[in-house]
Amino acid sequence: SRKGKREGPDRLVVDAKFARPRLMCGWNTVSSKDEDYPALSVVEALLNGRTSRLYKQFVEGEGIAASVGASHNNAGRYPGWFEIDLELLNKKDDGKAEKLLTAELEKLANEPITDAEMKRVRQQLLASAVFNRESVHALADSIAQGVTINDLNFLKTLLPRVLAVTPADVQRVIKTYLDPEKRVVVWSVPKGEARSSFRRDPHGSAARSPRTDATVGGD
Repeated sequence: SRKGKREGPDRLVVDAKFARPRLMCGWNTVSSKDEDYPALSVVEALLNGRTSRLYKQFVEGEGIAASVGASHNNAGRYPGWFEIDLELLNKKDDGKAEKLLTAELEKLANEPITDAEMKRVRQQLLASAVFNRESVHALADSIAQGVTINDLNFLKTLLPRVLAVTPADVQRVIKTYLDPEKRVVVWSVPKGEARSSFRRDPHGSAARSPRTDATVGGD
């Protein structure tokens, strides 16, 4: 189907090889051929980097995360996947982290981003497109990837379409695809730590596990 479907949120807790808990929230999205793909690329840029809303909220503001970022992966002609990852400083902040993330996405969905924010993201995406094709090898690689996952016309028109995305487009795709009720939540928890709080949905949704036991690995 055109849009990724998910009936209610999924939750999973897995053993981690890292010392700190890590959160991954993901959503099914669309293929690169879809008309909403450029707007989702803008949302990815909005939520990435040290000037992004998420970094200012989680790292600089609340001070509960060591890092945070977003990525929109697509498999060419197949539906894509939008993902937000963060590394907590304190395991006790897991519920707070999920609530803050949901609140920030709801704010983006309900309040248009500012002209200054839109300008920053456009400049960021334009600069990235130019610098990533500076050398002959990089340009050839870009063309090869573009025609592999789509076609040459896609490669020619993507940047203009991305730069034409409006604040209203950003609101629309967030409401359509980044719905909290359609998310997948994966907590990567240091082995040996208690898991009970990570299994609970802080929003009170009827979250389900994609497995009979929501935990992979032992407690």
